[in-house]
Amino acid sequence: MLKRPATLASRLTAWYAGIFILFTGCAFLLFYYTIDTILDQRIDEDLEEDIVEMRSLYNDAGIAGIKTEIQREVAQDNADEIFLRLLNSNGIELFASDMSHWHSLVPNLAVLGSLTTTSDPYLETVLIEDDDYPTRAVTGLLAPNLLLQIGESTEDKEDFMELLLGIFSITFLIVTFFAALVGWFMARKALRAIGEVTLAAEDVANGTLDRHVTARAQGEEIDRLVNTFNIMVDRVRTLVAGMR
Repeated sequence: MLKRPATLASRLTAWYAGIFILFTGCAFLLFYYTIDTILDQRIDEDLEEDIVEMRSLYNDAGIAGIKTEIQREVAQDNADEIFLRLLNSNGIELFASDMSHWHSLVPNLAVLGSLTTTSDPYLETVLIEDDDYPTRAVTGLLAPNLLLQIGESTEDKEDFMELLLGIFSITFLIVTFFAALVGWFMARKALRAIGEVTLAAEDVANGTLDRHVTARAQGEEIDRLVNTFNIMVDRVRTLVAGMR
């Protein structure tokens, strides 16, 4: 069980630092998940645009043009980063890029049968055997009984998010240190007058009846405490003098 800080200054420091760290952490998390969402949306938009472009290419150049474009696309990337394949509505593969990395990916016949030339492409996240990263895939109809499926590994995106999380973690530790430091200074400043009143009260208790605390405009509550203490000391001194 955590021990409660013994002094008021320590408790104020913990409160200052805790509140600052809480809001900073929430801001970091919000930013992190916003970036993650934006990147996911961008991947989906790119995949959907690819289907639209391929559909237009098919109308202009036929299936031969599609095959040429598939070969050109995969030549620019590694075989384990992206795949493209042509399917019929029964899930039979008509043409494909290197599918060795994606051999476990089986076409979803229900999805293939539900797509039309006017429907939106079907987006899904699939997990591949022996792959640490999920794959984002899109399936769209190019023509009756001709579908195109494109898959893209999310490895680059996940690597970037891991790097971003590492940067956030380091920054958060630095912020935590400075938040505690700033909280300590703020607590010390806020309690400085109370400390002076405490020392003055100890002096009065030891017989120094002319001890006063100087008001420094540190806040209405603190100023009232200082003035009240000085008035009390004056009255005690007057009372003692009258008794003599």
